[in-house]
This record gives sequence, C-alpha cells and structure tokens, in this order.
Amino acid sequence: MKPIDRQVPAQDPDLKNSPIAWEAEEDSEALQAEAADAPVCFFNDVEYAHGSSFATHGIALRCDHGVWIATEAQDQ
Repeated sequence: MKPIDRQVPAQDPDLKNSPIAWEAEEDSEALQAEAADAPVCFFNDVEYAHGSSFATHGIALRCDHGVWIATEAQDQ
C-alpha cells in the first residue's frame, strides 16, 4: 500500500460516501461489483481519485474503483 496521504475526520452519514469494505472480507468483491468500476470514491461529499488513500480514526482507506478498501492504519 502506498503511504497515506493525510488524516481526515470520521465519515458523516448525511453526506455522499462510497461503500467501505475490509480488505480481508468476502463482501469486498461484491461491493466492488456494485460500484461498477467507478473512477472515483466519495468521502464526506469530497471526490477522491482511484488509488487515493488516507486514514480516519485508525483505519487506512484506499479508493479502489468506487469502493474504499479498509485496513488497520500503520503508524506514520
């Protein structure tokens, strides 16, 4: 995983957000199929390009074709 670009606040459910899937969970493939290879992910109404990454509350998120792939954040 490339270095985390920055830290962001927690996800606000009232804003536009892409789904989050844990890297090791089986449902991540289903969520990616539902996203239909979207070129961007959304987090709190902000658009992020495929491959973007950041951390929020100890979780590292990476945009993967419209789905956030989550892993435990490593110390920076």
